[in-house]
Amino acid sequence: MSNTLQIILIFALAVILVAAEVIFARLRKQGRPRNGLEALVFLAVLGGMAVIVAVSTSQSAVWRNGNLDKARQNPLVQQVLDDMTLRVVEGDYTGQTDAEGNGIRSVYYEIAAGSEKPEGVRAQMPCMILELGVDENERPFVAGVTRVGRVKDEKWPDEGDPDAFKTLCFWLRRNPNRVDYWTEGGVHERSMQEQATAYVYDVASGRFFWDNWVFSDSLGEKTTNVRDTKLKAKHFEEFMENLMK
Repeated sequence: MSNTLQIILIFALAVILVAAEVIFARLRKQGRPRNGLEALVFLAVLGGMAVIVAVSTSQSAVWRNGNLDKARQNPLVQQVLDDMTLRVVEGDYTGQTDAEGNGIRSVYYEIAAGSEKPEGVRAQMPCMILELGVDENERPFVAGVTRVGRVKDEKWPDEGDPDAFKTLCFWLRRNPNRVDYWTEGGVHERSMQEQATAYVYDVASGRFFWDNWVFSDSLGEKTTNVRDTKLKAKHFEEFMENLMK
């Protein structure tokens, strides 16, 4: 959702809430009990808020999909993907077995970026952070635009512009970290921490120069705080900020 639309929606919600408060204040001042008019105002406020939420959600989806389409069509991004090689990595055993009774391991993908990395290269703004998926032919594709960063006071770069970015960051999901908890009553609970491997690409040199794991928030240590933690844009922002120092 654009900043302008977001401001308009927030302003509209504020107007609705202020108007409702004024009407209710006048009714209370007149000593009038709740009646049909008050109920109607209450429903109008709820309806207005529902419309605002619906419009906001719809516009956010349109904005995300538009940016995703632009990123997928970006010639620079497509060129990097065309030159990219993936390798399959075996993870932990899944607890399942094949027809022969052998344990089945989970798998995930990594980018075979090579070990030759330019010295002294740092991540720079503007940058774009992209989640990768893997298709049935084991080829990478852009599954989502996680974040776009810009230089302070400069306008936001266009995801479809191949000349707009100095750094690209691609990330692939790894198998999540799972922790088992046993309560004092003997109840078993499991919590999951998402994790990924991020690969940073320097546009000027045309090379990947860094890769490392990225984790979602840490899992709780006590059974009273068992919860799954998800990867969010902030985790990749922190990862990139460390590479810009």
